Amino acid sequence: MTRLIIQQASIRVILPILSVAMLATLYVLAQENTGKKYALLVGVQEYANGSGLRRLEYTQKDVTDLAEVLKQQGYIVTIMTESEYKPGKEFVLPDAKKIIKMLTRLVNDCKPEDTLLVALTGHGAHLKENNKLYFCPLGTELKNKDTMVSIEEVMAMFNEESCRAANKILLVDACRNDPSDGRSGGSPKELQSVTRPLIPKPPGGTVALFSCSQGEISHESLKQKRGYLFHHVIEGLSGKAANKRGEVTWSQLVTHVTEYLPQAVLNEKGPDVRQTPEAFGNSRGKIILARSDSTSPHQNTLAKDQFEQMTRNSDTSRREMDQPKQQISEISLRGECIQGNQQIQQSVRLKILGEAVTGDFSFVDSGSLKVFQITGTLRDGKLEAKTFNNGVHWSNWNGNFDADRKILSGTFTPISRQANPRPGTFSYYRQ
Repeated sequence: MTRLIIQQASIRVILPILSVAMLATLYVLAQENTGKKYALLVGVQEYANGSGLRRLEYTQKDVTDLAEVLKQQGYIVTIMTESEYKPGKEFVLPDAKKIIKMLTRLVNDCKPEDTLLVALTGHGAHLKENNKLYFCPLGTELKNKDTMVSIEEVMAMFNEESCRAANKILLVDACRNDPSDGRSGGSPKELQSVTRPLIPKPPGGTVALFSCSQGEISHESLKQKRGYLFHHVIEGLSGKAANKRGEVTWSQLVTHVTEYLPQAVLNEKGPDVRQTPEAFGNSRGKIILARSDSTSPHQNTLAKDQFEQMTRNSDTSRREMDQPKQQISEISLRGECIQGNQQIQQSVRLKILGEAVTGDFSFVDSGSLKVFQITGTLRDGKLEAKTFNNGVHWSNWNGNFDADRKILSGTFTPISRQANPRPGTFSYYRQ
């Protein structure tokens, strides 16, 4: 009996030591970059007289500000703007051929463990000729699509055969205001519209974020002296989109941009102006774009926090290990949502840890399975949650959850312009 007590005491001493060692190892590994991170940032501010395209104010600033944030995160950054040009550096001038040549080089250099981020800011052209979206680089002639960069072509370069990088990210702010320079009596005749057209689906492993939704135009902020998209991306990468581990993931960045950008436009431009960013594509696993550093007001990685806490006092560590861990409750429900005359059968999966709720709901639409993400809080049986579709804030939920009977019911309010704008109700019960 004495021997057993000694063995148990020894285990209680050894476990915290092992935990410290393991966390130290994890923390070191977390700091190591398993692959290179490349970024190509293109900003076009000046357009030639007679091009039909007016000068933009903040595109070069968008690029240089984003570059600073990315460099701090270890990205290998290439900037293509007129302000970067020096004798002997003609390759940084952002005309169509040079942009494609630089992108081709980076695509070819990428290895399977790498990340490639491409950001384009300037005018966009929705051409009547083929109903496609083009980025307008330096030297754009709207009558000649070869002087422009096809967004569809850029996405094609991201396919798995061309680009081996595990993560490919595209940021596009190319539908700014009315592109007319004011001298042509209106929008150039070559344009189908000044709004953003339908975007082709990105290839596998590629995610994209556009500054506005289909049929909208995007704007520059006089207050922030940036385009709204780049301002909120920079803000998010700088830490405002970080999770409790200090990570800024792709999904969290999209959530931050889609939540705060429309409100910023409303506050500065008024109720007649609407700009709703839109995300596309599916990542393969979690994409960590940035991490908060030790001087950030946001929390650092969980491994670092736990390691530092545990090394302060091993007795405290032992007490923490003796405490029971919170258990994750996983619940599967089924039921329906009612929106006007529509009644849709749905399935819901929830994970509950303390007051935090995550999960998804799914349903079949026109023969295809649709899956939306859920994130929110559950306090005293009251659920407050947001739903997302590919990173786009879709709706807000408010409901009641009966934990004993496993019944969830409430109301939802659509947020995305792509959603049916009519509020509705939901009711789910245990499967």
